[in-house]
Amino acid sequence: MQLRRKGTHSLRRVIPRFLQGSMRAELQFPQLSDASPDPVLITNTKGQIYYVNPAWEKLTEYTFDEVKGKSPRLLQSGKTPRKIYRTLWKRLLKGQTFSTDEIINKKKTGQEFQVHATYYPVKNGNKIRFYVQMFHDITHRKTIEKQKDAFIGIASHELKTPITTLSAYSQILEKRLDEKISEHDKYFLKNIKKQTDRLNGLINDLLNVSRLESGKLEFHFREFDLNALVQRVVVDFQYTTDTHVITKIGSIQRNVLGDENRIDEVLVNLLTNAVKYSPVADKIMIKLSNDKKFATVTVQDFGYGISKKDLPHIFERFYRTKDKDEGKVAGFGLGLYICAQIIKRHKGKIWVESRKGKGSRFSFSLPLVNSD
Repeated sequence: MQLRRKGTHSLRRVIPRFLQGSMRAELQFPQLSDASPDPVLITNTKGQIYYVNPAWEKLTEYTFDEVKGKSPRLLQSGKTPRKIYRTLWKRLLKGQTFSTDEIINKKKTGQEFQVHATYYPVKNGNKIRFYVQMFHDITHRKTIEKQKDAFIGIASHELKTPITTLSAYSQILEKRLDEKISEHDKYFLKNIKKQTDRLNGLINDLLNVSRLESGKLEFHFREFDLNALVQRVVVDFQYTTDTHVITKIGSIQRNVLGDENRIDEVLVNLLTNAVKYSPVADKIMIKLSNDKKFATVTVQDFGYGISKKDLPHIFERFYRTKDKDEGKVAGFGLGLYICAQIIKRHKGKIWVESRKGKGSRFSFSLPLVNSD
């Protein structure tokens, strides 16, 4: 069998054929690996290296003669969490595969590199014959991501200071001139405050996305009353809008476990979207319910609705619908992505039901306390 050089996934498609293969397949495997553009390392069941392909030699700067019979640990930099290796070997010993992006290795020169690593136990019948490690170098991608996160963090911090100052000055000016200026001028001052608040919200979204993706967004889990939180958010949010009446229906019988402040963010985001995307409607409904394991909150609007082609992508990062009416609404397309990630961290679920021109229902569920 010849392996054609069609890309980095060619060998990955071939490997499953060998997982329950014959002795002949075992002997063929190194020949197949030679043609792979991805680095490949094979160890015996004692953990000793007995094969590496040319791509692996190029990446690590070790030759096969230098590593033959040695442990792959010679690549370890010490920066990969030990729990990754513990999980890896537990899975392999059970005959399972394991993949991760968190492997940080070092070359012969000591230079570090990060890989997406996939580990396969290759069997002959029910007996494991050897282990295959496949690498895909993601060092450059991770470096770019770190640079991006650093830039967003610095830029956001530098932008927030003048924006906060501008917002404060506009409020002071509005109070000082309250009885001395015309209604038109009051309108202008209020809009300065409104636009600075909106810009501050966009910057916070960028910061939250950066923190989410770097694992630095903090969560503080505790038991709390979701009914009380929803009621508080509804009352506070109602003060910010005179175009929609928000109605709460139903209740939740048990407390949930989560970060109350983060769930507050989710609710505010969903309510804000409900107002923005239903400009000709005058009401929003929030429905609360629970079953034996989960509490569910639904925010329903009566606005534009979402087309079928957009529904599968609505929680993706930076996704914006192409609808001409919805396109008038400003934003980065980050709010729903952040909501989805927050709910995911809570081991909950978030979804949307919508019909074009009929409005949308955004729902999320959270585990109840003491639910299994």
